[in-house]
Amino acid sequence: MNLKNIKQKNIDLSSYGISTNTDITLKLSEILISIEGMDNVTLSFPKGVYKISRKYAFESYKNIANHDNSLKRIAFLMKNMDGLTIDGNGSLFIFYDEVIPFAIEDSSNVTLKNLSVDFILPFHSELEVVSSDLNKKSFTVKINTELDCYKIEKKTHSVQTI
Repeated sequence: MNLKNIKQKNIDLSSYGISTNTDITLKLSEILISIEGMDNVTLSFPKGVYKISRKYAFESYKNIANHDNSLKRIAFLMKNMDGLTIDGNGSLFIFYDEVIPFAIEDSSNVTLKNLSVDFILPFHSELEVVSSDLNKKSFTVKINTELDCYKIEKKTHSVQTI
């Protein structure tokens, strides 16, 4: 797939194999690679639900606040772009696994519009500390089991879920 030869700057992604209710990660990566360095391009998604996983996402070592410094998987890696618009037309992008939705590098005038982002599982689980005992070196936490998957390795104290 080579988009560099097209004259059109408004690209309807359905013409390039992007379809709703499927994992678009590989095709999205190919398209973003093909348009790297192009200016004033709009990628237009037909309205729908799109799935994105880590399997074919871009990989890049990143130093991101509140994350560990490590290799990251990125769905929309936008590099060397000026005037790129991602128009979701009211679409929902659902991320599976640990995928960072957007990273913009060495680019300007990038617009993301008419889209929503959601995760099957949040990137990080959150616990609420409800009590602690310094003498016993213990604490009690609550976790929302409907949102967070977890495994208790060594059960030395009782676990309360909400």
